[in-house]
Amino acid sequence: WFVSPQHSFFFNPMVEDTPENLNQWQVEYTIENLRNGLSVRISGDDKFGIVRYIAEYGFYEGGGAANPYRVDPWVLFAVLTNVVYIPVLHHVEAQWSHTIAMLKQKESAMMNCSTGDEYLEGMLARTRKELEESIQNRRVRCQDIRRRIIHSTT
Repeated sequence: WFVSPQHSFFFNPMVEDTPENLNQWQVEYTIENLRNGLSVRISGDDKFGIVRYIAEYGFYEGGGAANPYRVDPWVLFAVLTNVVYIPVLHHVEAQWSHTIAMLKQKESAMMNCSTGDEYLEGMLARTRKELEESIQNRRVRCQDIRRRIIHSTT
């Protein structure tokens, strides 16, 4: 299995051999705080990727909750310090809302397909189960973060 490298978003195919065109990476890390359960996905390493963008540009990647590679500054702070503030709750809620919306969209698309297909029926059942679990996980996760916000501000 081969994963193609991620290029810098400053990559310009019209200009050859610029430092930004040589920046590419094939690594990804997840850093999780085991005390509060929050995590961030880091793509690249200390030379290339999001760590460099944060250091040089203060840029955490865009796309909001729809982009799993966005490193939210508040979440990063909570992961590194175990101190949770209200913006973390908003970020987690937005991520879950996005996930649930995507699962509902997937469920709707599968329901529109012809019924009677065992494979599609199985996929639909799995999607519905994943949707139910996501809604329950969101509820529990947000309650936990709310509790942590109260404890970290007292």
